[in-house]
Amino acid sequence: MDTEYKMLYAAPFVFKMLSWTTVVFVAIVSVIILAGGVLPEVPQWIGMVTLIASAFYFFVFTVVSESINLLREINDKIK
Repeated sequence: MDTEYKMLYAAPFVFKMLSWTTVVFVAIVSVIILAGGVLPEVPQWIGMVTLIASAFYFFVFTVVSESINLLREINDKIK
């Protein structure tokens, strides 16, 4: 039962890039919303909500990436 899990080696990189891309993109959007540059009827507190959601998604994606790294290390030690 010597199965190769190739996706297990690529997934941490994918999730790490996803977390950083999400935080950068949503931070830019949040600053635009906070500056009032989107639409006049969009309240500015929406910018803070999106910034907090971005931090949450960054945390979740980073935890998933590290969990996959841990699974990969366990898999390597078992072999």
